[in-house]
Amino acid sequence: MAHTAAIGYSLDPLRSQRLYGGAGSGLRFFYPALWLQATPRRRTPKGRNPLRKRTLRDRAFQSFWRMRRPATLGVRGVVVNDEGCVLLLRHTYTPGWHFPGGGVERGETCGLALKRELKEEAGIEVAEADLELVSVHANHAFFPNDHVLVYRARRWTQGQATQRGEIAETRFCDPLNPPEGVSKGTKNRLDELFGGKSASEFW
Repeated sequence: MAHTAAIGYSLDPLRSQRLYGGAGSGLRFFYPALWLQATPRRRTPKGRNPLRKRTLRDRAFQSFWRMRRPATLGVRGVVVNDEGCVLLLRHTYTPGWHFPGGGVERGETCGLALKRELKEEAGIEVAEADLELVSVHANHAFFPNDHVLVYRARRWTQGQATQRGEIAETRFCDPLNPPEGVSKGTKNRLDELFGGKSASEFW
């Protein structure tokens, strides 16, 4: 019979040990957060939204896995002008030409993060609804468990960049003949998007 009640967690260590006993049960003495894996406890949904709020136990469990499996997320924007040239830029603190973009900060959506970065770095003003997700790539060579999302700006307008000191130069370039020193990941994406190269899941 199907059940629609939300699921909670019990912190009773003795009951957890009985249910999850065996060779692996001793791990709980070394990883206390594993007590949070315990038995389901039914909660009755209330109100219009049946999902319960996160409890202190939920936060502790999520924090444990955040420390065990840290991950980072970045976004890059492909901005093309009427002549078919793509926007690339150089930073003052790292070599090479790159797509505009950056890291997704806490509390941001990926679209909001890219919208902010485009405005800050190149003065590109774009609505989140006009950002189309193109591809997702693992960037483990830069940082373990790092991923980069590539978006195409379908419509945009040119404004004034708000960031100072971090951008050395911005330029609209021929995507099939980018400037010397273009980064490997950027070159791979240009070849995939404009040159017909098979897409790779790695940056």
